[in-house]
Amino acid sequence: MSGLQLKFEETGTLDGTGEVIMNSPGLGATITSHASTVGTFGPNQTIRGVGQIQGAIVNDGLIIAEPLSGGTELLMNGYAKTNNSTIRADAGATIGVLGSTITQNDTNGVLLANGGVIHLQGSSVIHGGRLEAASGGKLVASGNAARLEDVISNAPIEVLTGNNLLNLGGTFLVNNNTITVSSRLGVDDNVEISGTGEIVLDSLLGADFNIAAGFTATLGSGHVLRRTAAGNVSSSRVNGPGTFINNGRVEGASVSVRMNFNGPVGGSGTMKNVNITNIHSPGDPGGTAQVPLEGTYEISFFGQLNLELCGTTPGLEYDQLFSTDPANVFMITPGSTKLNVSFLPGYFPTNGDVFTLVDTAGTITGNFSQINLPPLPSGFNWLDISTPQTIAYQFIAPLAGDFEEDGDVDGDDLNRWQANYATGSTHMQGDADDDSDVDGRDFLIWQRQYGSGVPLVAAQAAVPEPSTCALLMISVVSFVRMRLSPKRRAFQRLKIQSFRS
Repeated sequence: MSGLQLKFEETGTLDGTGEVIMNSPGLGATITSHASTVGTFGPNQTIRGVGQIQGAIVNDGLIIAEPLSGGTELLMNGYAKTNNSTIRADAGATIGVLGSTITQNDTNGVLLANGGVIHLQGSSVIHGGRLEAASGGKLVASGNAARLEDVISNAPIEVLTGNNLLNLGGTFLVNNNTITVSSRLGVDDNVEISGTGEIVLDSLLGADFNIAAGFTATLGSGHVLRRTAAGNVSSSRVNGPGTFINNGRVEGASVSVRMNFNGPVGGSGTMKNVNITNIHSPGDPGGTAQVPLEGTYEISFFGQLNLELCGTTPGLEYDQLFSTDPANVFMITPGSTKLNVSFLPGYFPTNGDVFTLVDTAGTITGNFSQINLPPLPSGFNWLDISTPQTIAYQFIAPLAGDFEEDGDVDGDDLNRWQANYATGSTHMQGDADDDSDVDGRDFLIWQRQYGSGVPLVAAQAAVPEPSTCALLMISVVSFVRMRLSPKRRAFQRLKIQSFRS
């Protein structure tokens, strides 16, 4: 075909063992159809060369782009197309897809860059099937609406520099090669990105991975998202308002050139050299995770770390960020950063439970602007037991002898009992046995619990020696004796003798 048009006037099949040679670039050689007709190329038919395929066609044979007559592109445009076999770009040639949807058979449909280029342009869509490459071939995307849906890709993909966008839609992308993004990669469905490949954000001007509102992009366990050192520190970003779930591996270029998360992020995958400026919620919603850290993890500006608790086992029962890397730096920079901790529904801890929320072999620098721990009933408290390498809290349940309700039983609680003896009626007034009065029985409870608990504000005073305790006992007994009636004194002597024995 040279300067000619092959048109399907009616729905039908071009069959046999022959071939159609298209040897005129541009509109010189075209294959078209009416709006209501579909042309099928039979399983033994070959269409090759350059030109345009504008019509609605079904390919059961072989379509090849190869350089002919000074042309290099075989353009698929116009009506939707179905590929049940192979569409191939040989060396020096391009299969162009412009404003058209190619739906591929999931098993046999293949777009093959056989030393050539598959070029997605404008609002082109590839749905289903496989993308393959050989002999240096690749797929490139330009324009602002190219799209892949439910595709298995074994081919390198490049999103070209400029105002270009490749969207990922459907429910999955299996990527076993490299997607190099020099402009924008988008997600506008709930898409799982799996496979053994990687997505590389690489641009001097900044490369963005954008997730549309209401949708989630999930990086599978074998997949990598990383940025190169190209561009400035703030370039190469994962943006919301949709959510990115990292169950694979995310990497910045270095400790100073980090991957920036400007949208919500979750998951249990490794994070290396990252900067959180939005919300980081490890695991999946309603679940917990243990997130490995490498290099520098920074939370800055309005960044928030949201952690959930439902037990005392890191990862399985509560969220934890951890690192075995001595070079790891958990960095909290000045701003409006928040640590938000919550219980999962139905959970309440027991006395002494410890939650090490951040645990690193490296260092922790900076402080959260605001820390929001789960609210507790009166008398229950959180004890900050953090170290230079941990952020950790201990749950402290109330002790009956802790009349100040400050986490420990000490002389201050005795003073409170003494001040309210025979007049008080509440726990904070000295009622340890919940019988609505303050008497010797409450003192005995205080005595048994003396020294228990951990002060919520670290005390510098040492625990009293036994002689000091004995002095306290003598003074208390004297105080009680002065306040008791003769009959009650006799009773109390029995109680004290019993206690001494």
